[in-house]
Amino acid sequence: MNGAMMQELLIAVGEWFFFYIPAAIIAIAPVIKWMHEPAKKMFPFIMGILCAVCVVCPMLSVFIDKHPIYGLIDVSFVTVLLLFYLLLIDLEKVKLLYLIICDMTLMSFGGLVYHITAAVFHPEGTMQDSSGWGLLAQITVNLLIVLFFCAVVRKKLTWVIENFHNTTVWAIAGVIPAIILFCNYMMVPRYYSTIKFRRIFRISVVLIVTLFVLFVTLQIMLYLIIRYLVEKYEMDRSAYMLQMQAEQYKVLKRHLEETRRMRHDFRQMIYSIRELAERKDFERLQAYIGSFCKEYAGNAGRFDFCRNTALNALLAHYAARAEELQIDIGGWSFEIAESERISDIDLCVIFGNIVENAIEACEKVRIGERYIQLSADREEGQCLYITMVNSSDGCSIKKKEVFLSSKKEKSGIGLSSVKMLAEKYGGLAEFHEEGNEFYSNIMLKL
Repeated sequence: MNGAMMQELLIAVGEWFFFYIPAAIIAIAPVIKWMHEPAKKMFPFIMGILCAVCVVCPMLSVFIDKHPIYGLIDVSFVTVLLLFYLLLIDLEKVKLLYLIICDMTLMSFGGLVYHITAAVFHPEGTMQDSSGWGLLAQITVNLLIVLFFCAVVRKKLTWVIENFHNTTVWAIAGVIPAIILFCNYMMVPRYYSTIKFRRIFRISVVLIVTLFVLFVTLQIMLYLIIRYLVEKYEMDRSAYMLQMQAEQYKVLKRHLEETRRMRHDFRQMIYSIRELAERKDFERLQAYIGSFCKEYAGNAGRFDFCRNTALNALLAHYAARAEELQIDIGGWSFEIAESERISDIDLCVIFGNIVENAIEACEKVRIGERYIQLSADREEGQCLYITMVNSSDGCSIKKKEVFLSSKKEKSGIGLSSVKMLAEKYGGLAEFHEEGNEFYSNIMLKL
């Protein structure tokens, strides 16, 4: 192997290595938390194979002297990389495709810098010729891009991927980077002599800088828009939860006022019972006690769902509404104590949302077919399991895996809040509809 061939081989290895390794870092860094567990353990091994391939393939390209089969090797290698990437990352494919397009667009700027620099130092060369100065310029640009990406962009991009799930927006967002990628590809000069023709060199530099600034600007705008949308959604959800808490406070207040009235009436009843007993008017005494039991004791028994006072008051409120609407609730009974690790507010938000949605669904069903079966079982010191089955008309509105409310605003925030609270306590919430029944299954870790 002569010196010229050795130089060509080193440049070819550098071209591959400083293109695919930076590209792999940019593609994997923001989504590594979604990588399948076996892949995480094998990640160093995978990167080692990638580095080895970045040496072997350029060697083939040099020794077969740019034979057409080399193009097939290049395309096959890229295809295998893309398939591995899509399979190893457990994330929506549209997000991964967006990342791939943006990654290739960024790396294409380094490739353009390579050819522009090579054209300056080798004006008689072609796009297939090797250039040490061009490689040095490409390495500099790609390393700067990777360093800036890891230091500034990576965490923000991870946050966007984790919090924004509108597949349509992700698909549309990839169109502009794809167009810029195509433009960069078309700008690669086949013969470097054309770059030196009149003002083409300066125009090419201006176009490269303009496309790069356009690409970066669009990504910043996309980030700011998504940030605004996510924060607005969080604010709407927080406002909804505050509204729920305010309603629950009113329910508790009414419950306490009712309890205070019952205590007052109970004192008066004791005085009346004593007076009737002293006069030995047992007939009137029996009638008086009977009327009291009919008015108060029945309500007390009906509202005795659990030992948690706040939750019991909320469930009593919804039970009364269900009774008015002739909804069969069976015998609700829950193993929920006063001092659960889960806060009373969160418990009330969870139960309040699912029961309110169930009552809303039952209102669309014919009287006589309305029912809500609700239960909560706890595994001592481990988990609280909440299950509910309610009748429905089988026409629930679902959008992007979220069931929407049939109310005017159709927000779907209620069940989303339940899912968020379930995740807060290390659990999960699942909702689905089968025929004319709606199922709610929630697990919370204690």
